[in-house]
Amino acid sequence: MKFTSFPLLAALAGPVLLMTAPLTAQAAREDLTEVYRTGRNAFNKGDYVTAKAAFARLLKADPDFQLGKIYMAQIRHAEALWEARPLARKIVEKAKVGTVAFRSIPLSEALELVRRKVEQAGTGPNVGAIGLQTDLPADVLDRPVSLSVKDVPMQWWIDAVAYAGGVRISLTQQGLSVTAGSVIIDPKDKAFMDAMLKMKQQAQERILTRMAMDHASLQEALAWLRQQTDQSKGPLLVTRSNVPDTTVTMDLRNVPLSEAIRTIAILADLEVDWHPWGAGLRLPAPPPAPAAVPAPTSTSGPAAPAAKGSVL
Repeated sequence: MKFTSFPLLAALAGPVLLMTAPLTAQAAREDLTEVYRTGRNAFNKGDYVTAKAAFARLLKADPDFQLGKIYMAQIRHAEALWEARPLARKIVEKAKVGTVAFRSIPLSEALELVRRKVEQAGTGPNVGAIGLQTDLPADVLDRPVSLSVKDVPMQWWIDAVAYAGGVRISLTQQGLSVTAGSVIIDPKDKAFMDAMLKMKQQAQERILTRMAMDHASLQEALAWLRQQTDQSKGPLLVTRSNVPDTTVTMDLRNVPLSEAIRTIAILADLEVDWHPWGAGLRLPAPPPAPAAVPAPTSTSGPAAPAAKGSVL
């Protein structure tokens, strides 16, 4: 089991981590210094299964080893947080999606397919009914969405469906909660930003020897690019539901996959959004409305009163 990194007490973040507390004679004979380093490194990476095993061994050799006790307390707290997570979250973070492809089906059907896939993926202690909650208007639920994936993490697939439909899908205690609006990217979310940059880097490292197309449709161009990638590693390539299927003509040689995606977007007058699961293509955002110009104020003083009477 691997958890999200959990902060240790501030006192353990400094040089004290580089030291090993005095062990009993028995522990010293076993030379458990390397075990301590293994546990500490695993803890810092969020791998609490490995860390727990290492510190359990240390505490068995020396029950009074204080750093080991503190680490174990932190691990138990993290395990409690894990168990309190929504059922859907526990399922999704471990599951993968095989081959799933749909073209121009209503978003409502795609969301129901996601719900069923999550429910079917639950096993052992993570078995249970998964609900679907949404108050989206009918015009949003009727949006035609298309997506094709093969052997990808379930979280990627869910996020890609959400992007294609222009909605947000959250994992809650009740199951799936779908709301209007796109996912908001927080630059301060280090885990998200690191995963996004890693995916973009993989696309930069994948070199295409040649990509030649003459009036190919946008979907044909993206389908060809998908054939050049291992979807289990990414990137997924997803278009928003309102993106028209225009045509593109190009002849690229020895270019990174990321550059090929960017070129297609330019030719189709689209924008590229990078995510931990891959690249999404969408229409450019409309320009902001011009600021209202305030009416000029008069500086000539109050107007003279109208003259009474009539002009003959």
